[in-house]
Amino acid sequence: MRSLQDSVASGELRLDNFQRAKKNAEFVSLELDRIEGKIQTLAEMAVNRQDPDFLSSQVDSAADSMRQTEKAVTELQHLTGLADQFEEPPAILEADLRPVLGHDA
Repeated sequence: MRSLQDSVASGELRLDNFQRAKKNAEFVSLELDRIEGKIQTLAEMAVNRQDPDFLSSQVDSAADSMRQTEKAVTELQHLTGLADQFEEPPAILEADLRPVLGHDA
């Protein structure tokens, strides 16, 4: 009985970790989209603006955003350890867990 309880507890911890990792991945994806948009805007501004100081400050701001995002991604990889273990997403990410969790399809 104790072994079964430990297995259930371990499964719940893994599920919780998976859910947190998924939320973190969504955040990183949104942040990367935001940075990409900012870089595209900078490219357009470079063509239209004649103020090099303003453009330089915007480039510096975008670079700071990228550094912060890279730091967050590195910390997430370090905390989860998933980046070291998998070349591609684990199969559980593609599995339909609704039957296991008791949710209707």
